[in-house]
Amino acid sequence: MAKVKSNAEIDLEIQKLKTQKVENHLRDEANKIKAIKCPNCGKKLGLKPKSFMKKDGKAITVECECETLVYVLVDYRDSPETENARIVVKSKGHAWETQRPATWKDKHALKWYNLQVEAIKEDKCTLPEETQKLIRAFDAALKQTATPTITESRKPEG
Repeated sequence: MAKVKSNAEIDLEIQKLKTQKVENHLRDEANKIKAIKCPNCGKKLGLKPKSFMKKDGKAITVECECETLVYVLVDYRDSPETENARIVVKSKGHAWETQRPATWKDKHALKWYNLQVEAIKEDKCTLPEETQKLIRAFDAALKQTATPTITESRKPEG
């Protein structure tokens, strides 16, 4: 015959089950945060769940390996122990496209520079002529070649 449990034993088992349910929920929420991916390339962003698992949420902008800036919002209306997070992930472009140059890292400045060199070569650069001259001179110095003048680079073919 099955052993009859006292109310205290039943309450203890119920409390253990509730605790286990909360632990499982928190683990699932942490896994959701760890699984957040860049909308541009699909790679995981490597976010740390503990910094996001708070009431009222947290919003940050992180840079993915593909150099895309990604806005991430993880929001809990109530305690993370009882609520599911509202997760928002949006691409914010690249640093050299969306931020002031003073905030760029060296790799952002180099990427912008390379894009401008290509645009100048294709005659699609929108920078002022004086700035284009500086970029051509810098590019020539880097390649240790002669710097073309603006009129030479803009001569029509034929």
